[in-house]
Amino acid sequence: PQIKERLLTNNSAEVAVGGGSISPDGKFFAYTDAKGMHLQLIESAETRDLLLPDALKDKPVDWQLGGWFPDSTRFLVNAIPRGSLPEELSSQGTSIWMFSLLGNPPRHIRDNAQADGVSPDGSAIAFGANPGRFGDREIWLMGPDGENARRLYDTDEDSSINSVLWSPNGKLIAYTRVDSEGVTFLSRDLQGGPPTAIFPPSFGNEIFDYIWLPGRLIYSSSNGYCSFFEPVSY
Repeated sequence: PQIKERLLTNNSAEVAVGGGSISPDGKFFAYTDAKGMHLQLIESAETRDLLLPDALKDKPVDWQLGGWFPDSTRFLVNAIPRGSLPEELSSQGTSIWMFSLLGNPPRHIRDNAQADGVSPDGSAIAFGANPGRFGDREIWLMGPDGENARRLYDTDEDSSINSVLWSPNGKLIAYTRVDSEGVTFLSRDLQGGPPTAIFPPSFGNEIFDYIWLPGRLIYSSSNGYCSFFEPVSY
């Protein structure tokens, strides 16, 4: 079918959009800008401001979306120290909060952690912790309410691992490792075993965003176009 583009936001340069994410059911669009967080009903374009946590109202933080739950009624948000550059983002000073579309106030989940996404079945949250000079050095999993946290993978002082992406069936994750050579994209079975390299640094350095669809990755590269790659069979 022919691709049809649709404008969701029209912010001025002074209130630029920082990031956004569409709910799994395709009905809602959550996004952040310099004024806070907002939720848009995509069908009608009706938009409302989201109440921020009382504990952070007077603190200098920026907001980063951390993933929707599969029921499309909740999503995670990272409260990060204001002014942090993208290459400096880590769990240090960052807290994870859960926002609800059902009218409940934002709920604190964890401090000194950075949410990286929710599993497809909603049973687990991946988050980064323990930063080093390149960023977070550990990937952890916890329950949907922050319970039963356990370390999944780690790396040494001279590298970091982050940008977790769940496979559609929830059996694998993809993530990046950053070291002196650059960015390597890896996938790994949650049941164990060594990681599989998807992209080496020679190519990984050119990628700035990616999503995982059944059987393939779609990624955006610095040369300005999207491509397809069959990462693993599962």
